[in-house]
Amino acid sequence: MNQEEDINKLEYEGKLGKIFKLGLINLFFHIITLGIHSCWGSAKMRRYVIGKFKLGSYNLKYTGTGGELFKGFLLTLLLTFLLFFCYQLLFVGFDSFILCNKIMTIYIYTMMFGHLSMDQLKTINSELLCISTFIILFLSYADILTYLSYRYVFSRITWKGARITLGGSCFIYAGKRLLYRFLNILSFGFLMHRFDVASYDYVTKHTQYGGIPFVFHKAPIGSLRLTNIITGLLSFFTFGLSYLWYWAALRRHTLNNTTIGNLQLKVTDTGGGFLMIILKDLMTVLLACIVFWVIMTLNHSSISSLLAAVSIFVLYLLAIAFTVANVIQRRVVYRAKHTFVLGDLDAFQKIQAEAEESGNVVPQKQSFFDTDYGVVPLTMII
Repeated sequence: MNQEEDINKLEYEGKLGKIFKLGLINLFFHIITLGIHSCWGSAKMRRYVIGKFKLGSYNLKYTGTGGELFKGFLLTLLLTFLLFFCYQLLFVGFDSFILCNKIMTIYIYTMMFGHLSMDQLKTINSELLCISTFIILFLSYADILTYLSYRYVFSRITWKGARITLGGSCFIYAGKRLLYRFLNILSFGFLMHRFDVASYDYVTKHTQYGGIPFVFHKAPIGSLRLTNIITGLLSFFTFGLSYLWYWAALRRHTLNNTTIGNLQLKVTDTGGGFLMIILKDLMTVLLACIVFWVIMTLNHSSISSLLAAVSIFVLYLLAIAFTVANVIQRRVVYRAKHTFVLGDLDAFQKIQAEAEESGNVVPQKQSFFDTDYGVVPLTMII
């Protein structure tokens, strides 16, 4: 591969002003429709932002609709209600606050005296079983919804007319993730990198683009292991910010070893880059709050109360829309700047056409539950 000729940069052509305008309109209708319009507003925002990404001479395209997102919203309400119904059944007769306080007290007692009496064990056995069962249910529930949401979102993004299909089972994925979390606790987090790579490997094995499978080439993980250990040890002193370097290293390790036909993905994410995004987001929020506070403290006696209320409402909309627009724009610009595709795109198109002609394209198995449950932020799609 000729590295000079075959490096294809992911370009982003979106404008901050357009995102601000869309966000302002969406926020206004979100308020007056009590949140219902947010589904259609989110679809419009995705359609614009994703459609402004360009690879080669073709733009990406998002084909999802607000109606599909509204369906996901209703299903989320129903499934969440069922989950907390199970919670009430598990904790019948228990006060959650008293239960947690009791567990913490017994934990401190154990640390001080080193043992528990049989009476103490009998007291908390059933309660610990209840809270552990609920935690397992909640984590599995979140993993299942995440997998289904990504399956839906991927199926709605096209490039050159072909789309990504994600197969596999959301239940197997959730089961693997649950096992990995348990083993991660036993290893005190020092094997987290292995479990994260294994989760990515499962998703990759069941992902195709236009009949061409994604392939994750397993590579030595020594540097990723070292990064995990160092960031884990520093996490307490950095309030978890050190994990930004681990997440960046994880993205480089997984995506840089992934191929699609004759193409290879390449990202250059860094922990410092992630940290700068967060700091700039905080500065944007702080600036919006300061401006809002200054105007709120001004003397409004010269204008009517109705006009003052309208002015404050408009300012509130402008502040939130400004903040959201900057957060989105900052992340998608960073993603485009640090994402590349290595390989001949024209040759890839021929491979993709041959895959379709040979019948290797696996049709997306649409399920009633394949929809967006609101757990996939726009800035995590790309």
